[in-house]
Amino acid sequence: MIREHEVGNLEKEYDHLFEIDANLDRLVRRIELLNYINPINIEKQKLRLERIADDRLRQLYQDVIYHYDNMIQCIETIGKGKNFYYNSLRVYGTPRERDVQNARFILHFADEPVSSDMEKVFSPEEAKSYFLDFSQQYDFPLQVRFSTHIAADAMVSNSSQTLVIKKNAKFSKNQL
Repeated sequence: MIREHEVGNLEKEYDHLFEIDANLDRLVRRIELLNYINPINIEKQKLRLERIADDRLRQLYQDVIYHYDNMIQCIETIGKGKNFYYNSLRVYGTPRERDVQNARFILHFADEPVSSDMEKVFSPEEAKSYFLDFSQQYDFPLQVRFSTHIAADAMVSNSSQTLVIKKNAKFSKNQL
């Protein structure tokens, strides 16, 4: 059993590790939560990894930082041809054959005429009605609310068991 004073000693001994971890978490959260970001200069953010004595832990943090640094470089070069291509290869690797097949399908699909199931004709109120009927049919609780503050046409909040529908969105039969 670890005593209270031992916990305090461990916290002091690894204080620099907690600081680096908190800074890294803060930086990564900014990257993952935003669709479009202003790239972060990792050098300016200076995570002092040299203070980590354990080689394995230091390498772990270096690998994580390297991954996100590459991701930022990839985002910075969107629309810049080969620069984006090579940066995305560094982050995501070479596409697998299945990825290539999916891309071919999507590109071919764009040439197809839009079917009536794909036309966005349903209002947010009609979508709400559809989902409420569906939830009653399968007997699961669901609240629905409208919002103008979401990027997607609809999203689910698991914590409140709520479907949030964008107020000005239109939906296709396929989406519903």
